[in-house]
Amino acid sequence: MREVPLDSVATLLRGITEVESVPGGIAPLRLPAWTRVQQFDEWIDLWGAHTLGVRLVTLTAATRLRLAVTVTRMAPAAGEEPLFVAGFLVTVDGAVVDHAVVTEGPRIVTRPDRSRLDEPGPSIVVDLELPVAGGPREVDVWFPHSASVVIHRVEADAALETATSPARARWVHHGSSISHSLEAPTPRETWPQLAATELGLELTNLAIAGNAQLDPFMARTIASVPADIVTLKLGVNVVNRDSMRDRAFTPALHGFLDAVRAGHPGVPIVVLTSIAAPAIETVPGPTSRHADGQYHGTPRDVQPGDGTLTLARTRDLVVEAVTRRQAMDADLYLGDGLELFGPADSHLLWDGLHPTAEGYALIARRFAALARSTGGVGEAFARVL
Repeated sequence: MREVPLDSVATLLRGITEVESVPGGIAPLRLPAWTRVQQFDEWIDLWGAHTLGVRLVTLTAATRLRLAVTVTRMAPAAGEEPLFVAGFLVTVDGAVVDHAVVTEGPRIVTRPDRSRLDEPGPSIVVDLELPVAGGPREVDVWFPHSASVVIHRVEADAALETATSPARARWVHHGSSISHSLEAPTPRETWPQLAATELGLELTNLAIAGNAQLDPFMARTIASVPADIVTLKLGVNVVNRDSMRDRAFTPALHGFLDAVRAGHPGVPIVVLTSIAAPAIETVPGPTSRHADGQYHGTPRDVQPGDGTLTLARTRDLVVEAVTRRQAMDADLYLGDGLELFGPADSHLLWDGLHPTAEGYALIARRFAALARSTGGVGEAFARVL
């Protein structure tokens, strides 16, 4: 086994915006470090640090890879195991050959009052086995989609070179926990990644659970990532936190789109409304998880014209804003989230808000079909497929 210098490892990482040097190693980041000073609370950075869609891509004849890493997972209560599977998945020329599930390491307890409890844990060594090959082939090591990772050391029994696979169109996606797809059993089974694999696209997934809040720093991050097509799935998190009224939501949406467009002139941008969530379709937030294990809104008397947002109302406002902008932006497209996951599919919401793995697979299939259809979203994707 030979050690690979960390600066060389950094050049093989994809699905990131930057690599941060930290004590004892490097951390792949989807949200750049500069955004921290502009974030409202630490949870944005904690969820954003998850290595969702991050992978090490190399051309190699190696049959063994060894990663010394610290994997930090989220847990629902002190001493309890995390709800979501965190694992390293290995593919060779696109086929899965190994999956190492992580069961050790630090844990961050996410308390209902939004405080945190840090439980220390060890770094670990992940050994990955690859089939013997007659020569170099493309190997992808997918990092956990539901945890953050610090890389301390990488070893292999053959050289790791930069992959020279044919260039694929670059898709940048942003959304909520549904696009984060924490419930997916492996890193390649989030709904955006399933769709990207089906469509043959190179995905950078900038979804952040609970925090698709039209933050300016996120818009500028999206604008900075090279892209051939951009999709933005917006609405639900604003209701979850009850963070805006319609007076603030519409200008914030326009400002968000202005910033993304400034970084991607001429690139097709698709804005998707939210999928179905019956608990908050006509009931405002904030949402909270009750004793029945389901998320609920906060029923209250809503006076006409007070600007309160429900999920249905966000769809109306997104449609109105995008439709108006389309008169000035021929590269802007609109997609209906209910076509991906509608009220009839709500039995696949395990907690009333988040789909099961089966639900994510359904969304991915429908999205891929929509991307290949004529008109609307299909017209946008036809430009890159």
